This record gives sequence, structure tokens and C-alpha cells, in this order.
Amino acid sequence: MYIPGVSSSPDAHALNPLKATLDPKTPQDLHDPSLINRVAKTPIAAAAEKPVEEVQRMLSFYYQSVVLQQWLRMK
Repeated sequence: MYIPGVSSSPDAHALNPLKATLDPKTPQDLHDPSLINRVAKTPIAAAAEKPVEEVQRMLSFYYQSVVLQQWLRMK
């Protein structure tokens, strides 16, 4: 993944697994992650060459970030 100015940094390379998990998702999945059920997670995990648990973990992080954003807006 190319990020101008930071592509050679180790932090940019740490994003590659995340990118590999996001790439196989459809635009509908990216727009509304609640559409990703157990059946949808299997082909996403296979295309990303990751276990289904990794896809589930990424979705959990997403939902946690949504809750955190909502909480921060309330403050």
C-alpha cells in the first residue's frame, strides 16, 4: 500500500494485513458492515487468506470505534 511520505515506515507496513482483509469486501459491506454475517465472513476470510476469526476481530474493532465516536460526540 502506498501512502505518500510514509510508505517506507514500519507503521505503513503494519497496515498491510488490514488492507488485505478489507480488499475482498463489496462496496455494500464497506458501507454497512452489519450486512456481514457468518456466511459472508467465510468468502471474505478466504479471499484475504485469513481465518474467519480475524475478520470477526476486525469487525469488533470497527463496532468499538463506532461506539467510541458516539461517546466522544456526546461529551
